[in-house]
Amino acid sequence: MVPLLPSNLAMPVTLHLDLNLPPGGPDVTLTAERQLIARDVTDRLLRWAGYDVTHSDGDFPPASDGAPLVCVTTHPRLPLSGERGEGDGSGVQTERGEEKRRAARLVVEPVVSAETGRKELELTAAELRRRRCAALLSAGRSRERGCSPERAARLAAASVAHQLLQVSVGSPCRVATGPGGGERPADGALFALYNGARLRALLAGFEERVAAGEYPPLLSVAQLGHKFSALSTEDEWELVWRHLLPFPGLVQACAEASLAGRPALHRLCSGLEALSHTFSRYYSRTHVLTPPLEHLMDTLHVRIHLLKAAQTVFDTYFELLGYEPLERM
Repeated sequence: MVPLLPSNLAMPVTLHLDLNLPPGGPDVTLTAERQLIARDVTDRLLRWAGYDVTHSDGDFPPASDGAPLVCVTTHPRLPLSGERGEGDGSGVQTERGEEKRRAARLVVEPVVSAETGRKELELTAAELRRRRCAALLSAGRSRERGCSPERAARLAAASVAHQLLQVSVGSPCRVATGPGGGERPADGALFALYNGARLRALLAGFEERVAAGEYPPLLSVAQLGHKFSALSTEDEWELVWRHLLPFPGLVQACAEASLAGRPALHRLCSGLEALSHTFSRYYSRTHVLTPPLEHLMDTLHVRIHLLKAAQTVFDTYFELLGYEPLERM
């Protein structure tokens, strides 16, 4: 129902991280973490769009025949690492120096303290995830429902990443960093993950009823044909026209924006949140798994195809953003 495979042929592109810290270290600042996340999401975006991505961290990458170069950096005006002095000693700029000037700079603005408005240097990414994890475990205990440390850690990682990306990386990101600050999770990521789990459970419930002989096997799209007119609610058509059909174009546009040095990674966050709200509304209003009456089966099958397409889009968002889906609520 939703064409998710990109059509363009694989093209080479080099993704360069202009960062002087070891990736993933325990003392990575929030700004460096934002830069790393932006690099990783850009990598997945470009691969999804059909580009053959190679990485270069540290030294400036060697030239690649005609390959675009995207540099993730925090320096909008300063030269990239090693860019100065790229001449041949005669004052003539070499081809390598010219290549660096042509590189698309994906500029990541800093994370600033919500309390001081200054660039945050004390609170590390690991500490912010630890605070979020502790808050999730505490909330789980207060609501008398289990939340394992592993599950809380996955949710905390998604929450922090979402907060750092939901504002355009070309703008500063404000984070509460004082005592007790940063504990409240970014609701958008958790809401999306919970709704993805809801959808997964609903589709699993359908398959269980088919296996039990309560429902007939799912008819193919071709077999249903014109019966897709059974989609009659506003929420169903909002899923189709606002979220499912535009999705491939949205991802392609985000990839092309990165190649042009105009990152739009935040559009993935806002798109995922919007899909989650529409699906949540549909889930609460529509009883999908109806009684197994013959005259209801065509509508059921059409809705299952719709929701399978929605699950594909949910899972692609999660994959692009690096969030690990929940198997259950």
